[in-house]
Amino acid sequence: MYRFQEDMLEQLRNEIHARSFPVCKSPVIILSQSFLLQSKSERQTHLLTAESITKLDGARLVFRDSNRCVVRFAEVEVRIDLYREYVTYTQIHNEPKLSGFNLERIEINKPIEAIEFCGQLLSSIRIIVVEPQSTAVSKKDLFSAFQDNQIISSCVAHGAANVWSSFCQDDEGGITVLVEDISMGPRRTGRLIQRLVDIENYRMLALLSLPLAKLTLKKVNHLDRRLSELVASMKQDSGIEEEQLVLKQIFRLTARHEKIRTTTKKRFESARFYQAQLEERFVELDDVQVKGYQTLSSFYKRRMKPAINTCLLAENALKNFSSHLRRVTELLRTKISVNLEQQNNTILENLATQSRRQFRLQHMVEGLSIIAISYYAISLLAYWIKSLSKGGYLDKPELLISLLIPLVIVSVWKATSKMKKQVMAE
Repeated sequence: MYRFQEDMLEQLRNEIHARSFPVCKSPVIILSQSFLLQSKSERQTHLLTAESITKLDGARLVFRDSNRCVVRFAEVEVRIDLYREYVTYTQIHNEPKLSGFNLERIEINKPIEAIEFCGQLLSSIRIIVVEPQSTAVSKKDLFSAFQDNQIISSCVAHGAANVWSSFCQDDEGGITVLVEDISMGPRRTGRLIQRLVDIENYRMLALLSLPLAKLTLKKVNHLDRRLSELVASMKQDSGIEEEQLVLKQIFRLTARHEKIRTTTKKRFESARFYQAQLEERFVELDDVQVKGYQTLSSFYKRRMKPAINTCLLAENALKNFSSHLRRVTELLRTKISVNLEQQNNTILENLATQSRRQFRLQHMVEGLSIIAISYYAISLLAYWIKSLSKGGYLDKPELLISLLIPLVIVSVWKATSKMKKQVMAE
C-alpha cells in the first residue's frame, strides 16, 4: 500500500485554500497580465521574478507556496499565480482616485512596472470597480469610456453589480472592464474580479487551438485527397506487386496521420477543458441582461462558438480519416489475400499436374525397369540352360527358356512391388 508522507498530507489539507479569492473593497483597480508557460525554464524564470518582487522596496510578503505568492505594498497588492500552462500577475490598487467613468484621468502607482516578464503575453485585462453611481449610467459616458466601440453589459451577482466592456484591445494590448458595485461586499467583489480574469484567460487558452485546428484541417484534407486517389488507382485485375506498392503508400499516410494526431491531441483536449471551465465561470457569474445591451455570456458564446466548432471539426476530421484509412487498408489487405489465395491455388494446380505427370512417368519407368531386369535375368538363365544342354543334361533348352520367361517377369514384378511398398512405408 502506498504510504503518504506528512508534508504531502499537509499540502492536501491546505488544498482547499490553494486558490483563494482576493478581498477588494470598491473603489479598486485591478491590472492582470497572464503569460504562457511553454517550457520548464520559463516557469523557473517566473519563480525568480516572484522572488525579485518580494525584495522590492516597500514589499511585504503575505503568503507564498510553490504555485502562489502574495506581496503587499503600501497601496497595492500583487498576486502571482502559477498554473499548468500560464502564470498570472495581478495588481490590486486599493482606493484609487477615480472620476466617475473617465478612464483618462486615472493615476495609479505601479510598483512592478519596471520588471520585464518573460514569455508570450496571453491576456491583459484592466478591471475598474467604482462605487454605486447616484444616477443611471448613460450610454454617452460608456461610449466615451470605450471609444465608441460596441458595449456589452450584464447585471451579475443577483443584481449586486453591473458590468460593462467592449472587449476591444487598447494600445497596450489589453481590455478594460467597468464594474459598478451596487451592494457587493469585499469578498464578493474579489470573487467577481477573479471570475472576470479567469474568463479572459480561459477564452484565450481555448482559442490557442484555433490556428492548429485550421492547419490540421488543411493537412487532413490533403491526406484524404491522396487516399481517395490511391483508392481510385486500385484496379480489379491489378497484380500483387502493384497492390503492395499501394499498401506501402497507405502506410505512409497512416504514419503522417498518426503524427498529426499525436501533436494535436493534447491541445484539442485542453481546448475542451478550458471551454468547459469558461462555461462554468459564466454559470457562476449568473449574468442577467441589461436592457439595450447584449449579455457577457451570450456575447462570448456567440463569438467563441465558431472557433470551438472549428476545433471539434478538426478532431472529427482526424477521426473520420482514421476510419476511412482503416476501411481502405482492410479492403486492400482482403484483395491482396484473395489474390494470394488465387495464386496459391494456381500453384497447387500446377503442382498437382506435375505430380500426375511424374506419377505416369514413374509407372512407365517401372514398366521399363521390369522389362530390363527380366531381360537380363532371362539372358543369364538362358546362358546357364544352354551350358547344361551342351553337357547332355537337357534335350530341349529352348522350350525350358520359353516356359521360364513368364515366371521371371512375374517374379521381377512382385519383387519390385514389394520394394516399392517398403520404401513408401518408410
